[in-house]
Amino acid sequence: MLTAIDEAVDKYLPFFDQEPLASDLAANPTHRPGTPWQRAYQQGQNTVIDDDLIRRYHYLEKI
Repeated sequence: MLTAIDEAVDKYLPFFDQEPLASDLAANPTHRPGTPWQRAYQQGQNTVIDDDLIRRYHYLEKI
């Protein structure tokens, strides 16, 4: 279990080491087109991100 966590941290840490500008949300992997955040944001700022949408999105992701 710890090995999987360490591997995920190693894989994704570089994305979060940089401080993206507010105008450059695409630099943050959670705010890229097609992500649950982006889909909810299209409906309006402060829209709740549905748990099912998160599950369906990350089901396709391979870590």
